[in-house]
Amino acid sequence: MANDIIAAVYENGVFRPLQAPSDLAEHQEVRLYRVVAPTKGQVVAAIERLQPEQLAELWEVICAWLDAAPSPLYRIHESAIATGVTDLANQHDHYLYGTDKRRSSPPA
Repeated sequence: MANDIIAAVYENGVFRPLQAPSDLAEHQEVRLYRVVAPTKGQVVAAIERLQPEQLAELWEVICAWLDAAPSPLYRIHESAIATGVTDLANQHDHYLYGTDKRRSSPPA
């Protein structure tokens, strides 16, 4: 049994995972630890409170991250090719939530 971080949304008194954990059985008890992500405004305010040397150190860390690996979004096309799903953009609700597929609109 592994400890994981499972991103979830709190809706109507229930925590709904954003992605189903593959190793949990139905009705398995889990323990939740609340970690609230800061808002953009809170991050900006925290950065504005930094001393110049702290800001320089933060900038070095950010630059190192950017140099280490490109954004996964630059490789998203590889996933589309590998899965063979050609209508993911138009039918995302179907693939994410299992809803019926929408009828495609005729070309304009």
